[in-house]
Amino acid sequence: MLLGFDTAGFVFGLFMSGVFLIVGVTVLVSIVKALKKPKETIEPWEIK
Repeated sequence: MLLGFDTAGFVFGLFMSGVFLIVGVTVLVSIVKALKKPKETIEPWEIK
Protein backbone atom coordinates (compact mmCIF):
# COMPACT_ATOMS: atom_id res chain seq x y z
CA MET A 1 0.00 0.00 0.00
CA LEU A 2 1.28 3.46 -0.89
CA LEU A 3 1.94 5.96 1.85
CA GLY A 4 -0.98 8.35 2.27
CA PHE A 5 -3.08 6.60 -0.38
CA ASP A 6 -6.78 7.08 0.29
CA THR A 7 -9.27 5.29 -1.94
CA ALA A 8 -12.13 7.70 -1.18
CA GLY A 9 -9.91 10.70 -1.87
CA PHE A 10 -8.68 9.15 -5.10
CA VAL A 11 -12.21 8.43 -6.31
CA PHE A 12 -13.32 11.95 -5.38
CA GLY A 13 -10.33 13.46 -7.21
CA LEU A 14 -11.03 11.31 -10.25
CA PHE A 15 -14.69 12.39 -10.23
CA MET A 16 -13.82 16.08 -9.90
CA SER A 17 -11.22 15.78 -12.67
CA GLY A 18 -13.88 14.30 -14.94
CA VAL A 19 -16.32 17.09 -14.11
CA PHE A 20 -13.74 19.80 -14.81
CA LEU A 21 -12.68 18.04 -18.02
CA ILE A 22 -16.26 17.93 -19.30
CA VAL A 23 -16.88 21.59 -18.38
CA GLY A 24 -13.59 22.66 -19.97
CA VAL A 25 -14.24 20.82 -23.22
CA THR A 26 -17.77 22.25 -23.38
CA VAL A 27 -16.52 25.80 -22.89
CA LEU A 28 -13.75 25.29 -25.45
CA VAL A 29 -16.19 23.93 -28.05
CA SER A 30 -18.62 26.82 -27.49
CA ILE A 31 -15.80 29.36 -27.87
CA VAL A 32 -14.61 27.73 -31.11
CA LYS A 33 -18.18 27.70 -32.47
CA ALA A 34 -18.63 31.36 -31.55
CA LEU A 35 -15.39 32.31 -33.31
CA LYS A 36 -16.24 30.33 -36.44
CA LYS A 37 -19.76 31.76 -36.79
CA PRO A 38 -19.99 35.27 -35.38
CA LYS A 39 -23.46 36.39 -34.38
CA GLU A 40 -25.00 38.89 -36.78
CA THR A 41 -25.81 42.04 -34.88
CA ILE A 42 -28.47 44.53 -35.90
CA GLU A 43 -27.79 48.09 -34.90
CA PRO A 44 -30.82 50.10 -33.71
CA TRP A 45 -30.51 52.61 -36.55
CA GLU A 46 -30.65 49.81 -39.16
CA ILE A 47 -34.21 48.81 -38.17
CA LYS A 48 -36.78 50.28 -40.55
